Amino acid sequence: MDNIFVARQPIYNRELEVVAYELLYRGDQPGHAGVVDGDQATSQVLVNTFTEIGLERLVGDVPAFVNLTRPYLTGEYELPFPPGQVALEVLEDIRPDPPLVEGIRQLSDQGYLIVLDDFDYRPEFDPVLDCADLVKLEVQQASETELARTVAQMRRFNVQLLAEKIETDWQFRICRDLGFDFFQGYYFSRPNLVSGKRHANSKIGLMPLLAKLNDEDADFAELETLIAQDQVLVYRLLRCANSAAVAPRRPIESLRNALLMLGTRTVRTWILLISLSAVDDKPPELCRIALARARMCELLAREFRTASPTACFTAGLLSLLDSLLNQPMEEVVSSLPLTDEIKEALLHRAGPLGRVLQCVCDYEQGHWHALDSTPAESSLAKAYLQALTWADDIMDVITPTRSPHSLAGT
Repeated sequence: MDNIFVARQPIYNRELEVVAYELLYRGDQPGHAGVVDGDQATSQVLVNTFTEIGLERLVGDVPAFVNLTRPYLTGEYELPFPPGQVALEVLEDIRPDPPLVEGIRQLSDQGYLIVLDDFDYRPEFDPVLDCADLVKLEVQQASETELARTVAQMRRFNVQLLAEKIETDWQFRICRDLGFDFFQGYYFSRPNLVSGKRHANSKIGLMPLLAKLNDEDADFAELETLIAQDQVLVYRLLRCANSAAVAPRRPIESLRNALLMLGTRTVRTWILLISLSAVDDKPPELCRIALARARMCELLAREFRTASPTACFTAGLLSLLDSLLNQPMEEVVSSLPLTDEIKEALLHRAGPLGRVLQCVCDYEQGHWHALDSTPAESSLAKAYLQALTWADDIMDVITPTRSPHSLAGT
């Protein structure tokens, strides 16, 4: 099978650690991105995940959330995986009649994690809630009063709560204060919807380093002086230089040797990632997304031949800075010595760089309708998977191995 399409969206716990990924359907016919048949969409996700791509490659050591249609829940279609690393999402439009309730109860008894998606409480769902482990509540249009009322209703049942479609810093903080256990939404990966407030002192001093890293005229002596002020950063850079991901020819023991061996672009990339991963009030997953986005931009630029791969990599890497720094992108861009082409891509998704970056963001966020006319659409899935693997390898060096708080039932 040449064209396989599965995307993923991270799910976070209260400490902003990634504890799961939701797997998203993408049709396998170019020009036909919409979900026409739910059973077929579910089957395609399962086939692509378990037989073509591999679950571990997509989600690592955390659970995968998969939407299931009625035939899978009632036992008409057999699930191709045992209980363990997959959570079963019950879609919001499924009617809770006796066959469905019995099917869900049997799956729960077998050890499957049961998740109610886009849940809107009605009394007839009580039997399903008795079997469920986790409830996903859409918070995008809800007021704080409405959310508090819904949370109080759910507390009558033995379920954990996930706030989905979080798009602002305010929504995230309200949901956390109301006691939600898990969080999901574009707030964590869509920079244009993030509040511009500043919160963490850990970001102080980061902008001068970022500016120097993106200054084409900066030499190694300047970089070495600036980097040497942070011994933790020096240690982590040396660790990166010695990692298998960089494939060194010999052990690197000094900062100067690391800078000379790695080269300007690699040094800038690694230090930028290390610095951003140390921001203490944002999830490290943002760095993973930024790195995968940068790599996918680079790969597509090479294939489409419409923009500089190097510039596309930089644009992708910097495209989440406003989320990480809690500053409007206009402020971030104005403080960095970037080319006009990269600035236009970051601010307006304009120009050849901007079009590549927008294409990558659309694929990453599941905006399939926007990709129907994209050249070489079949290349997107291949580039996406290569970028995920590359980003995971890099992040395994930059950050400690993920040790997420377990979800109930896993």
